[in-house]
Amino acid sequence: MGKEERKKASICQSSSEFAKSGMFSPEGRLLQIEWARKCPSGGYLAVAMKTSDGLFLAKEKAAVNSKLEGEFPVIWHLGKCLAFVATGNKGDMFHVYDTLTSEGVSTFKDASRRIRGILHEHAVSTIKRPLSLFILLGGFDDGVQKIGNFDVLGYEVECDAYAIGYEDTKAQRLLDRYWKPTLNQKSGLQLIKKIYGSSATETCFLSRSQQG
Repeated sequence: MGKEERKKASICQSSSEFAKSGMFSPEGRLLQIEWARKCPSGGYLAVAMKTSDGLFLAKEKAAVNSKLEGEFPVIWHLGKCLAFVATGNKGDMFHVYDTLTSEGVSTFKDASRRIRGILHEHAVSTIKRPLSLFILLGGFDDGVQKIGNFDVLGYEVECDAYAIGYEDTKAQRLLDRYWKPTLNQKSGLQLIKKIYGSSATETCFLSRSQQG
């Protein structure tokens, strides 16, 4: 079974299993939330990490882009020094991006607060479905590098280096082993290349010097 097939197998579930809101599994878990968590786990690997002079966002992309894939953002830019990567439902990514940009969100603090609100609102609503997204937001707060890791419920954890999506466990082991706060832009990029290997990847470096 190839990589793409494994991705699909990891997230494919019977649609009828998740058809009704408020349904619970035998273990007592809300099925719509469980489905929302499964979908992003099979998405293209995304990584965020701090460096001494800024921070990196990276995401694997299709090796051969169709016309549609070529028009689809890999890294979502909210400002000169503010962006996010996400895995999961593409339409949900657009929804988060459109909401943030239409409201003029431009700081890390405001963006993280708004992302928490969007995800939580969908998770608890009885008329909306949970958004199938894991999100890594990168930016600065008073000149300090910040990375926010968001789950489908809107729970946020600040981190120094993190991976989401398919094969995130393997990528996280490499980050835990090789990441350190003294990495600069050059050595940080080398670590990203080590993580992704020959996979087609898009990267974005947010520089501390570009703020202002």
